[in-house]
Amino acid sequence: QPIAEAGFVIAAAGARADGAVVVDHLRFDGAPDLHLRRPAETGDFWRQAWVNGVSFFSKRFPPSFRISQDRGEGIIIHGTRQWTDYRVAADVMIHLGREAGVAVRVQGLRRYYAALLSRDGMLRLVRQRDEERIVLAETAFAWSLEHSYDFEVAVQGYRINCRIGDVSLEARDGSAEALRDGGIGLLVHEGALSSNDIRVTAVRPGS
Repeated sequence: QPIAEAGFVIAAAGARADGAVVVDHLRFDGAPDLHLRRPAETGDFWRQAWVNGVSFFSKRFPPSFRISQDRGEGIIIHGTRQWTDYRVAADVMIHLGREAGVAVRVQGLRRYYAALLSRDGMLRLVRQRDEERIVLAETAFAWSLEHSYDFEVAVQGYRINCRIGDVSLEARDGSAEALRDGGIGLLVHEGALSSNDIRVTAVRPGS
Protein backbone atom coordinates (compact mmCIF):
# COMPACT_ATOMS: atom_id res chain seq x y z
CA GLN A 1 0.00 0.00 0.00
CA PRO A 2 1.17 3.62 -0.29
CA ILE A 3 3.22 4.80 2.68
CA ALA A 4 1.39 7.67 4.36
CA GLU A 5 3.72 7.89 7.36
CA ALA A 6 7.05 6.40 8.47
CA GLY A 7 8.68 6.81 11.86
CA PHE A 8 10.07 5.23 15.02
CA VAL A 9 8.53 3.94 18.23
CA ILE A 10 10.81 4.36 21.27
CA ALA A 11 9.97 2.82 24.64
CA ALA A 12 11.67 3.58 27.97
CA ALA A 13 12.41 0.94 30.60
CA GLY A 14 11.00 3.16 33.33
CA ALA A 15 8.25 5.71 33.59
CA ARG A 16 10.25 8.23 31.60
CA ALA A 17 13.66 8.83 30.08
CA ASP A 18 15.56 11.97 29.19
CA GLY A 19 17.78 12.30 26.18
CA ALA A 20 17.83 12.93 22.48
CA VAL A 21 17.35 10.74 19.43
CA VAL A 22 19.24 11.80 16.33
CA VAL A 23 18.22 10.26 12.99
CA ASP A 24 20.82 10.66 10.26
CA HIS A 25 18.69 9.21 7.49
CA LEU A 26 15.91 6.71 6.73
CA ARG A 27 16.02 4.62 3.59
CA PHE A 28 14.24 1.67 1.99
CA ASP A 29 16.24 -0.67 -0.27
CA GLY A 30 15.67 -3.84 -2.25
CA ALA A 31 12.66 -6.07 -2.71
CA PRO A 32 10.04 -5.83 0.03
CA ASP A 33 8.04 -8.24 2.13
CA LEU A 34 4.71 -6.93 0.97
CA HIS A 35 1.04 -7.94 1.10
CA LEU A 36 -1.19 -6.12 -1.39
CA ARG A 37 -4.96 -6.10 -1.08
CA ARG A 38 -7.78 -3.62 -0.73
CA PRO A 39 -7.85 -2.28 2.86
CA ALA A 40 -10.96 -2.64 4.98
CA GLU A 41 -11.27 1.13 5.36
CA THR A 42 -13.23 3.12 2.82
CA GLY A 43 -11.45 5.35 0.34
CA ASP A 44 -9.25 4.68 -2.65
CA PHE A 45 -5.88 6.14 -1.66
CA TRP A 46 -4.43 2.63 -1.92
CA ARG A 47 -5.14 2.59 -5.65
CA GLN A 48 -2.78 5.53 -6.15
CA ALA A 49 0.13 3.19 -5.44
CA TRP A 50 -0.58 1.50 -8.80
CA VAL A 51 0.21 2.72 -12.30
CA ASN A 52 -3.11 2.29 -14.09
CA GLY A 53 -2.70 1.20 -17.70
CA VAL A 54 -6.10 -0.47 -18.17
CA SER A 55 -9.48 0.67 -19.41
CA PHE A 56 -11.14 -0.07 -16.06
CA PHE A 57 -9.71 -0.58 -12.55
CA SER A 58 -12.65 -1.23 -10.25
CA LYS A 59 -13.17 0.31 -6.83
CA ARG A 60 -16.22 -1.73 -5.89
CA PHE A 61 -16.03 -5.31 -7.17
CA PRO A 62 -15.60 -7.83 -4.32
CA PRO A 63 -12.04 -8.85 -5.33
CA SER A 64 -9.30 -6.40 -4.34
CA PHE A 65 -8.13 -6.04 -7.94
CA ARG A 66 -10.57 -6.21 -10.84
CA ILE A 67 -9.25 -4.91 -14.17
CA SER A 68 -10.51 -4.97 -17.73
CA GLN A 69 -9.14 -3.83 -21.07
CA ASP A 70 -11.28 -3.18 -24.13
CA ARG A 71 -8.53 -2.91 -26.77
CA GLY A 72 -5.10 -4.45 -26.87
CA GLU A 73 -3.17 -5.13 -23.71
CA GLY A 74 -3.71 -3.51 -20.32
CA ILE A 75 -1.60 -3.65 -17.17
CA ILE A 76 -1.54 -2.27 -13.64
CA ILE A 77 1.91 -1.86 -12.06
CA HIS A 78 3.23 -1.61 -8.51
CA GLY A 79 6.83 -1.30 -7.33
CA THR A 80 10.14 0.30 -8.29
CA ARG A 81 13.37 -0.31 -10.18
CA GLN A 82 15.02 -1.08 -6.82
CA TRP A 83 13.28 -4.47 -6.84
CA THR A 84 15.58 -7.10 -8.38
CA ASP A 85 15.28 -10.66 -7.06
CA TYR A 86 11.86 -11.50 -5.64
CA ARG A 87 8.86 -13.79 -5.70
CA VAL A 88 5.26 -12.74 -6.31
CA ALA A 89 2.28 -14.93 -5.44
CA ALA A 90 -1.24 -14.04 -6.58
CA ASP A 91 -4.60 -15.70 -6.99
CA VAL A 92 -5.75 -14.91 -10.52
CA MET A 93 -9.14 -15.44 -12.12
CA ILE A 94 -9.53 -14.70 -15.83
CA HIS A 95 -13.05 -13.73 -16.80
CA LEU A 96 -12.40 -13.04 -20.49
CA GLY A 97 -9.44 -12.43 -22.75
CA ARG A 98 -6.91 -13.80 -25.18
CA GLU A 99 -4.25 -14.04 -22.48
CA ALA A 100 -3.68 -12.79 -18.95
CA GLY A 101 -1.38 -13.27 -16.00
CA VAL A 102 1.29 -11.88 -13.69
CA ALA A 103 4.20 -9.66 -14.71
CA VAL A 104 7.56 -9.20 -12.94
CA ARG A 105 10.49 -6.82 -13.34
CA VAL A 106 8.09 -4.38 -14.92
CA GLN A 107 9.84 -1.25 -16.21
CA GLY A 108 6.92 0.27 -18.10
CA LEU A 109 3.74 -0.54 -19.95
CA ARG A 110 5.69 -2.49 -22.58
CA ARG A 111 8.71 -3.75 -20.64
CA TYR A 112 8.37 -6.79 -18.41
CA TYR A 113 8.59 -10.53 -17.96
CA ALA A 114 5.23 -12.26 -17.62
CA ALA A 115 3.69 -15.64 -16.89
CA LEU A 116 0.62 -15.80 -19.13
CA LEU A 117 -2.25 -18.20 -19.57
CA SER A 118 -3.28 -18.03 -23.22
CA ARG A 119 -6.51 -18.93 -24.98
CA ASP A 120 -4.71 -21.60 -27.02
CA GLY A 121 -4.21 -23.70 -23.87
CA MET A 122 -0.63 -22.72 -23.12
CA LEU A 123 1.27 -21.32 -20.16
CA ARG A 124 4.07 -19.07 -21.37
CA LEU A 125 6.96 -17.14 -19.91
CA VAL A 126 7.58 -14.14 -22.13
CA ARG A 127 9.78 -11.10 -22.27
CA GLN A 128 8.14 -7.97 -23.61
CA ARG A 129 10.57 -5.20 -24.52
CA ASP A 130 8.86 -2.36 -26.35
CA GLU A 131 7.37 -3.86 -29.53
CA GLU A 132 9.37 -7.12 -29.34
CA ARG A 133 7.99 -10.15 -27.54
CA ILE A 134 10.11 -13.25 -26.98
CA VAL A 135 8.64 -16.53 -25.72
CA LEU A 136 11.23 -17.82 -23.24
CA ALA A 137 9.42 -21.05 -22.32
CA GLU A 138 5.99 -22.62 -22.75
CA THR A 139 4.01 -25.71 -21.84
CA ALA A 140 0.48 -26.99 -22.34
CA PHE A 141 -1.90 -25.95 -19.57
CA ALA A 142 -5.61 -26.75 -19.55
CA TRP A 143 -7.36 -23.82 -17.89
CA SER A 144 -10.82 -22.31 -17.91
CA LEU A 145 -12.49 -18.96 -17.42
CA GLU A 146 -13.98 -18.06 -14.03
CA HIS A 147 -11.57 -20.35 -12.17
CA SER A 148 -8.99 -19.09 -9.69
CA TYR A 149 -5.35 -20.11 -10.24
CA ASP A 150 -2.54 -19.59 -7.75
CA PHE A 151 0.36 -18.03 -9.63
CA GLU A 152 3.85 -18.00 -8.14
CA VAL A 153 6.48 -16.23 -10.24
CA ALA A 154 10.09 -15.73 -9.11
CA VAL A 155 13.01 -13.87 -10.65
CA GLN A 156 16.58 -14.31 -9.46
CA GLY A 157 19.52 -13.23 -11.55
CA TYR A 158 18.99 -14.61 -15.05
CA ARG A 159 16.33 -17.12 -13.94
CA ILE A 160 12.57 -16.75 -14.23
CA ASN A 161 10.40 -19.44 -12.63
CA CYS A 162 6.65 -19.92 -12.65
CA ARG A 163 4.44 -22.39 -10.81
CA ILE A 164 0.68 -22.82 -11.04
CA GLY A 165 -0.46 -25.79 -9.00
CA ASP A 166 1.59 -28.81 -10.10
CA VAL A 167 2.82 -27.19 -13.32
CA SER A 168 6.23 -25.51 -13.32
CA LEU A 169 8.04 -23.56 -16.01
CA GLU A 170 11.57 -22.15 -15.96
CA ALA A 171 13.56 -19.93 -18.29
CA ARG A 172 16.89 -18.10 -18.35
CA ASP A 173 17.54 -14.76 -19.98
CA GLY A 174 21.18 -13.76 -20.08
CA SER A 175 20.87 -11.65 -23.21
CA ALA A 176 21.81 -8.01 -23.59
CA GLU A 177 18.08 -7.17 -23.62
CA ALA A 178 17.37 -8.91 -20.30
CA LEU A 179 15.47 -6.98 -17.64
CA ARG A 180 17.39 -6.77 -14.36
CA ASP A 181 14.86 -5.06 -12.12
CA GLY A 182 11.38 -3.61 -11.85
CA GLY A 183 7.99 -3.89 -10.18
CA ILE A 184 5.10 -6.32 -10.46
CA GLY A 185 1.90 -6.20 -12.44
CA LEU A 186 -1.36 -7.82 -13.46
CA LEU A 187 -2.10 -7.81 -17.18
CA VAL A 188 -4.88 -8.85 -19.52
CA HIS A 189 -5.39 -8.70 -23.29
CA GLU A 190 -8.88 -7.57 -24.35
CA GLY A 191 -10.68 -9.05 -21.39
CA ALA A 192 -11.04 -8.98 -17.62
CA LEU A 193 -9.07 -10.37 -14.70
CA SER A 194 -9.41 -10.29 -10.93
CA SER A 195 -7.15 -11.05 -7.97
CA ASN A 196 -7.86 -10.73 -4.28
CA ASP A 197 -4.43 -11.19 -2.75
CA ILE A 198 -0.89 -10.43 -3.93
CA ARG A 199 2.28 -11.12 -1.91
CA VAL A 200 5.81 -10.02 -2.79
CA THR A 201 8.85 -11.41 -0.95
CA ALA A 202 12.58 -11.08 -1.54
CA VAL A 203 14.49 -14.05 -2.96
CA ARG A 204 17.79 -14.47 -1.12
CA PRO A 205 20.96 -15.81 -2.76
CA GLY A 206 20.99 -19.59 -2.60
CA SER A 207 17.25 -19.89 -1.93
